[in-house]
Amino acid sequence: MSWRSRLLVVGASLACVVYDPDATAADPKRVALLMFAMVCVAASLLLAKIEQHELRYAAPWRWGGAFLALSALSLAWGRSPGWLDLGTWCGALGVAWASARSGEATARTTVRRVAVLVGTIVSSWALVAFALGHRGFGIHAGQGNPNWLGLLVAIALPLSLDADAQDSRQVRVLSWLSVVAQVVALFLAHSRVGWVAAGLAVAMAVASAVRLRQRSMVPTFAALAVGLALSGAIAARDRGSEAAPKGVHAVNSLVEPTDKPTDAPPIRAIEGRMWIWRSSLEGARQSLPLGAGLGGFGHAYLDAQGQRLATMNPRSAARQFVNATTAHQDFLQVAVESGPLAGLALLGCLALAVRAFLRARWVAGAGAIVALSVCMMGDSPLRQPAPCVLAALVLAALPRGAPVALPKWLNYLSIGALAGLGVLLMLATQAWLGTRLLTAAERADPVKRATLLARATSIAPKLGEAHLSRGLHALSIGQLSESSSCLMKADVLLANVGTRTAIGEARLAEGSSAASDAFLSALAWNPGSLRARMGLAESYKRARKLDGAEEQARIAVSLAPGEPRAIELYESIVMDRIDDLQ
Repeated sequence: MSWRSRLLVVGASLACVVYDPDATAADPKRVALLMFAMVCVAASLLLAKIEQHELRYAAPWRWGGAFLALSALSLAWGRSPGWLDLGTWCGALGVAWASARSGEATARTTVRRVAVLVGTIVSSWALVAFALGHRGFGIHAGQGNPNWLGLLVAIALPLSLDADAQDSRQVRVLSWLSVVAQVVALFLAHSRVGWVAAGLAVAMAVASAVRLRQRSMVPTFAALAVGLALSGAIAARDRGSEAAPKGVHAVNSLVEPTDKPTDAPPIRAIEGRMWIWRSSLEGARQSLPLGAGLGGFGHAYLDAQGQRLATMNPRSAARQFVNATTAHQDFLQVAVESGPLAGLALLGCLALAVRAFLRARWVAGAGAIVALSVCMMGDSPLRQPAPCVLAALVLAALPRGAPVALPKWLNYLSIGALAGLGVLLMLATQAWLGTRLLTAAERADPVKRATLLARATSIAPKLGEAHLSRGLHALSIGQLSESSSCLMKADVLLANVGTRTAIGEARLAEGSSAASDAFLSALAWNPGSLRARMGLAESYKRARKLDGAEEQARIAVSLAPGEPRAIELYESIVMDRIDDLQ
């Protein structure tokens, strides 16, 4: 490999694995990805003056470009989280552009090396965490969530299985060891979607090797079998541990209760996904034809779900309510945010890519895209930097048509892209620093917390979580004007029932007659919210609307029969009504 390809492998791999424990897992990865994408685009501009390159188009790229263009356009009426998603996709595109200019063969070698390196790092990380006693969310390997680790490994595994006769023996041995580690890490992640995706991709690789009688794949499949055997041994050990007496666990276990596996039963998990998908589908229908805007999924989803919950009694609504931050189905979420045309463009890009790879007999590339597509059907890999980087690098290795001379305006487009990446990098860095300050504020004393939260909202003005935390803190110490201002900003940026309830509580403390409007807007999203029901009852009581106050207080008592504050509120309202009658 040339020095450029090695630099591309190292930079892309670092963007997939960099981790900051004081921020959300995607934030440092997104910043690293955008920085490296800017380096790649700048290098392409410099090399364009030195080297003559030809451009070859691949049909799936046009569909992918249409998806990205429609998504970027929808940001005009979207919300601030959309900037972060757009930053992830544009960063991955910048890295893929650099890989694609090196040619198909080199691009395939690059993505294989990235998959092996990233798969080795995250899998080793997960295995070390398991050996130290971590379980459940403790096995996230820097991806923030075990499920997201499973999605990443599911995409990397078919690429790691791809043997190249030109690789040195050291590289092949590393690939075999990586396959073993990835299989075990995938099992430890307990990502059911990842299991299905990886299973389909591996089945494609095995079927192709058998049909073509590729004896070179025997050691690779042996490594796969070793990984499966080790996973089976771990599963048997865990079943034995669960069957052990409770006293044995108390003496021998070093695992915290919150660190243990918390897998929901399959039927319950599917029912939860179906509820989210139906509400998301209704949100997509209501936002036709252009979508709710990139980043607007949360508000559109809660609006649609609230309409479904409004037909239930409050207790049933409270049990059914789900505060979903993603649709857990990327195609559906794209349709909600950017419209059905964007969803179809994304689907067309992936479908055409699979066909092109199969025609070119690169089964590993087809398997990686199939794995990505399956993951997108059951989760949200498109919102995570690491899976996006791998997918973009795979698409960079697509077979292409006849060469076309590079147009002169392409350099100007590259300059514009470089400026756009700079803006996205600034926003991503703001979000990263803002989340770090929020983490520090949680650990600080109340006096210092106010200062840190003020800095967070100043550094990251588009971070809804920062405005929400500052507003809640101001409300807790009686700074009502500041609290209302911050909470109103948070409500625009962040879809959260609790934000609207807190706005009502701040207005109630101020004595504002508009408090009931905030509580009603919260109940429009979640009719089963106890806090909103009690707040609405209190606001009606102060306005001497005792009939409505009694009704809301009665619902609050039904939601939490043992809640003393709800009972006390209901009794006080009844006494007020008796006093009025007298």
